[in-house]
Amino acid sequence: NTMSPRVISLACLGETNTVPPPPPGGQNKPFLSAWPSPVVPQGQHVTLHCRSHHKFEAFRLYKDNDIFISKLHSTISQYGVLIGPVTPEHAGTYSCQGSYHNSPSLWSAPSDPLVIVVTGIYRKPSLLAQSGRLVKSRGNVTLVCCSEILFESFILHREGVSKDHLYRAGQHHHGGSHANFSMGPVTAAHAGTYRCFGSLNHSSHVWSAPSDPLDIMITDNPRHQHVLAVPLVVIVFLAVLLFFLSRQWCPPKEGESWEVEASTCLGRSGGAGVPLCSG
Repeated sequence: NTMSPRVISLACLGETNTVPPPPPGGQNKPFLSAWPSPVVPQGQHVTLHCRSHHKFEAFRLYKDNDIFISKLHSTISQYGVLIGPVTPEHAGTYSCQGSYHNSPSLWSAPSDPLVIVVTGIYRKPSLLAQSGRLVKSRGNVTLVCCSEILFESFILHREGVSKDHLYRAGQHHHGGSHANFSMGPVTAAHAGTYRCFGSLNHSSHVWSAPSDPLDIMITDNPRHQHVLAVPLVVIVFLAVLLFFLSRQWCPPKEGESWEVEASTCLGRSGGAGVPLCSG
């Protein structure tokens, strides 16, 4: 694979302390990560960092088991490759290896694979909660991701969680496709902002644009109880204020109880919502 990134830069970070050489077989595998995220919108940039606590002299980067960058020299234990603006061709599975100056032909074991996903290729789907956004603790909720595009897979993502996306096969129907994501019994850990994506099987690492955000709140969560309590306090205050204003505008007639007169006043109104008083 001769494809090269549009932009490549070397980031010099890491330790320079002397470390022992790798054991036979090169098993000191490095660690590959993506910044700011392995899920990258089309046209944006991503930096791949290959790290190791061993003093590797050179690194090489693989994409889908083919050499992506054959060799980058470094006097430190980490390098970063800036890739972008990304296109669907950049989506795939990456790994890296390191080697020492005194044994350039001996490469470490490859890092664990890192999947880079490119988003924004298709129109965004819609995300909704069947039973509403407020979910009682230990209850159940089903999030539905749907689109007019016949997606073969849907992916549910929660903001702040870079791993463990939920995948569901798309169910096709007249006019589009959808997938149900059922969760429960839910706890406070399920609260958060969710988005969903759609993809096709022939390019599983190329996703649609994200859906609009959907905030899920767990009602037994003290933080959300505080948020919900604020409107309740406002309602009580307005009710008390309305009571005293009504008493001032509609004083009870002689011989009539206040409760009857207040009920009559609040039950009839004139223009612009102004209460009418009986004469």
